[in-house]
Amino acid sequence: MEKRRKRQTGPAQPSSRDADNLAADARTSPDSRSASANGLPSDITAAEIVSSLPDGLIVVDARWRIVYASAEATRIYRKSPGHLVGRGHWEAWPESIGTGVERELRRAMQDRVIVCIEHRCDAEGARGMWAEIRAFPCGPGIAICCRDISSRRRVETELRQREKELADFVENAAIGLHWVAEDGTILRANDAELNMLGYTRDEYIGHNVREFHADAAVITDILERLKRREEITRCEARLRARDGSIRYVAMTFNVYSENGQFIHTRCFTRDITEQKRATELQERLAAIVESSDDAIISKDLNGIIRSWNSGAERIFGYTAEEIIGKPVATLAVPERMDEMPNILDRIRRGERVDHYETRRRTKDGRVLAISLTVSPIRDASGEIIGASKIARDITERGRTVQALRESNAALTRANADLEQFAYSASHDLQEPLRMIAAYTAMLKRKFGGSLDDTSDEYFRYIVEGVQRMQQLIHDLLAYTQASTFFEQPESDADANEALRHAISNLQQSIAGSGASITHTRLPTVRMHQFQLQQVFQNLISNAIKYRGEEAPQVHVGAERKDGRWLFSVRDNGIGIDPKYKERIFGMFKRLHSIAEYPGTGIGLAICQRIINGAGGHIWVESELGRGSIFFFTAPPGRND
Repeated sequence: MEKRRKRQTGPAQPSSRDADNLAADARTSPDSRSASANGLPSDITAAEIVSSLPDGLIVVDARWRIVYASAEATRIYRKSPGHLVGRGHWEAWPESIGTGVERELRRAMQDRVIVCIEHRCDAEGARGMWAEIRAFPCGPGIAICCRDISSRRRVETELRQREKELADFVENAAIGLHWVAEDGTILRANDAELNMLGYTRDEYIGHNVREFHADAAVITDILERLKRREEITRCEARLRARDGSIRYVAMTFNVYSENGQFIHTRCFTRDITEQKRATELQERLAAIVESSDDAIISKDLNGIIRSWNSGAERIFGYTAEEIIGKPVATLAVPERMDEMPNILDRIRRGERVDHYETRRRTKDGRVLAISLTVSPIRDASGEIIGASKIARDITERGRTVQALRESNAALTRANADLEQFAYSASHDLQEPLRMIAAYTAMLKRKFGGSLDDTSDEYFRYIVEGVQRMQQLIHDLLAYTQASTFFEQPESDADANEALRHAISNLQQSIAGSGASITHTRLPTVRMHQFQLQQVFQNLISNAIKYRGEEAPQVHVGAERKDGRWLFSVRDNGIGIDPKYKERIFGMFKRLHSIAEYPGTGIGLAICQRIINGAGGHIWVESELGRGSIFFFTAPPGRND
């Protein structure tokens, strides 16, 4: 209390005489003294003037003693005049001590200045009331004008709350919103707008809207129209997102003006990218349906045709105008009338009919072979409301299939005859060749001593030609046999055994060349054993034949790859020019003369025939002078 009293009196107090004069003036002026001295009518007192004002008036002397309180002041603060006049100000309002009200009133008293402050009253009886007070020097004390602004504050509070709610609505709206200045600068954008495009506020707000439009002409036109105060509704544009993608949007604009002055535009942005893509997809699908060679038809669950494309018109002869609204049974042939109700029953159950072959009648009476695929059509709730049907004319295909069957049968017979002929010819040609070889040898023994060197050379040519012919026939027979064993073998082939037999058959060539044959552990594959042996034998034989200066080194390996076995036969021979790597597998295709490297040129063709027949593939990787690697694949064995 002592501290409060000290603060109430202040550092510079007027004399007691000044205070008494102020009190006397306050008692006489408002209540009893006439205003005629101031030019007012004599029957109007200062008290009446004060009481007519909308503001309350409180006068305190230099010692903070209340010397006057108007009726409005007592009403505002819910205090009686007797509770105020003659009491100390801080005694009447102790809740003000230590607040901004005390600081400002003391400043007015001490510095002799006018102050204004709004405060919330916590006094008993007026708690929660808001008052606006103005204090100004009055004699040695101060006069305090007060006004009840509770209603105004409530309105302001409500307005602020509404503004806050509006701002929250704008910021959290599901649709994108942004404001743009007349020059195109983005002034404000809500979260939906930023999230739609992926920008931060700093990356978007303050930048020119032109930076984000993919089509310069579109935004230029928009801004020009807005300058003319046009309202733009659902204008489609393309905006560039932060990740570089393009978003399709529908934008609605209007201009906010004050006193005819352009302030900013308000733009509502709705992302229609998915809708645009869906529309484009529908348009593409419609174009596909319309351009399809197949008949694409929709019907309801009563079998009434609802749509009819150009393909249906081409196949069945009816135009859309002629057939839409009619029953699909219009297309049925008499013996197939019961199919359509059965198909509709399956559609009602949600089933799909795939590649159902039937017969249908065209407008001109022709009967076509038709393949049908029918699917349920569902509405947005998932309820089945109809069926879509794709009808394909397979009449010509049926004729083609029958023709192919007949051609295949004829080709099969021709191949069988050809294989039989080749097999017979191979055997039948052996006997004449043996006779030529035998009689040539007899002639050479009988006349060899009496003939000259030229005659001996002729005999040698005959013998070599017979030997080549015998080898050729032998290889042709092997090739023919490779062609006749494309069916699945009854048992799998052990590649280790097949390689062992091949090496045994080539033992003379291996010994004569000093070749070294090595291999890893080989798998079991689904092939004929003798054919796999033939492949190994031909590849190793070639490696020995086409050797370089060093002794041949051949290595056979295998690894599992993509569910199949990949074999490799590697050598250190003369190699092959890569441009010939396909040619060498052809019949009678040779890269060297017979004088250089004898042979028929059928060995690799036989290998390719065997491997292809087993469902595999064979190829070579090689360079001249650096050896070759022949690869071939084979299916794994049944128990592999």
